[in-house]
Amino acid sequence: FHLYSKDYFINAIKEGKILINEKQTSEDYILKDNDFLTHLTTRKENPIIFQKLEIIYEDNDYLVVDKPSSWPVHICGAYNFNTLQRILMDEYNYKDIKILHRLDKQTSGIVIFAKNTNSAELFRNKLHTDDVQKIYFARVKGDFSTILNKKELMNENGRIVCKKYLKPLDKAKGIHTDVDDKEVEEFLNKKNKKEEISNNIEDKDKEVFEPKYAETEFEFLFYDKTSNTSVVKCYPKTGRTHQIRIHLRCL
Repeated sequence: FHLYSKDYFINAIKEGKILINEKQTSEDYILKDNDFLTHLTTRKENPIIFQKLEIIYEDNDYLVVDKPSSWPVHICGAYNFNTLQRILMDEYNYKDIKILHRLDKQTSGIVIFAKNTNSAELFRNKLHTDDVQKIYFARVKGDFSTILNKKELMNENGRIVCKKYLKPLDKAKGIHTDVDDKEVEEFLNKKNKKEEISNNIEDKDKEVFEPKYAETEFEFLFYDKTSNTSVVKCYPKTGRTHQIRIHLRCL
């Protein structure tokens, strides 16, 4: 549970805010099968930007909406009611919609829901086989076309490719970053030798997270000299958190 510190949980146990099978417990208690854990806390719903939700397309199988920025797709962390799924259920009366893919909270764009199990399975299969692809548009600082001279970064489709391992710096705050080549090499060596990747707590009480492979292709569209910004088309080949922003920074 990354939302609170270890000290918070110790105090909550002592104050009786964390119960096992509805009884007070101690911090050294080891959880057993079928234990019922209760955490009493005050939830405060985080605000989102107020915006009318636009439904782009709908039929008997799918619902397509334009997700505003700041809206989480589903219930997570400090968000329960202020999520795209709950707003569709509570305010638009879509009671049994199934999430097919997600966008980051900060990202606006198309989100597709399925209205039944068969449609959900069909779409997910197509997403995994690349019959359906996610495409993002990003505006970046500077002239992106200068990177096109680096032929070693270009693939056979004429797109710039970034392959960088990523990991969270702080999972509770949602801060992710790229991993340097040395750390990746050490991680892969351990993995190849089938050694356990240590998941112990560091001195600063932060977990050590293993790097995850990420790959994104970029296509230059245009450069605006007045604002010194470029627009690029982004094709994520993996689905890591914040990978487009991090890969653009790396480039």
